[in-house]
Amino acid sequence: MITMREMSLPPDRLQEMKDELVKMNAEVATLKPIIRAQIATLPVQGDGQQRVESLATLGLLTLALDSFSANSGARGLEAPSTKIDQYVVTDLGSFATVRAPDGQTHRCSVFGMADEGAGMKCEPLVR
Repeated sequence: MITMREMSLPPDRLQEMKDELVKMNAEVATLKPIIRAQIATLPVQGDGQQRVESLATLGLLTLALDSFSANSGARGLEAPSTKIDQYVVTDLGSFATVRAPDGQTHRCSVFGMADEGAGMKCEPLVR
């Protein structure tokens, strides 16, 4: 998409790239329901803070999957959110929030550890 937008390409190459994007988007569209079903089977683990962190992880995975295609473009003014169980997960870019049914909101951030992968850390916001 960037190459097509920012470079002057011969018309035949531009059409070839557009055709490839159509194919890629069709493949992604086929894979999304499969991956969404796999995400839905992931267990929400623990109680309290660990549960909120599991919900944030599932919510962000779901939102990332929903936005994954060449057609998704820039998001509008409203931050993307999804409902997991009775919780609402909102992706605010550098962090996410998880709002519980009782109104309590948690601020969640992804962190990385060398050689171990990534994790989710959530802290309740003062009401």
